[in-house]
Amino acid sequence: MTGLLTDEDVLVLLDEQFEEACHYPNCDALRTHLLTCPECPAAENMCEPHAAAAKLAKPKDRVVFNNTCQHTVFMIDCGKVRIK
Repeated sequence: MTGLLTDEDVLVLLDEQFEEACHYPNCDALRTHLLTCPECPAAENMCEPHAAAAKLAKPKDRVVFNNTCQHTVFMIDCGKVRIK
């Protein structure tokens, strides 16, 4: 296998980049922030309420980037970037 993406793979990746919904489970609210992984360039969508909760995270609170890189990291180490 060469590691090349098919046209369909590229379209799926592009579509995911422009996803407008929050990536938290059972949340369909519009994204207002990106939660960025401290271990790689991955970012996942967050709505305003989830971003507010992320900013109030305790030092031992962890998050799994289950839509992108699969890293499990401390929430306080993640970037919270307003996009809207």
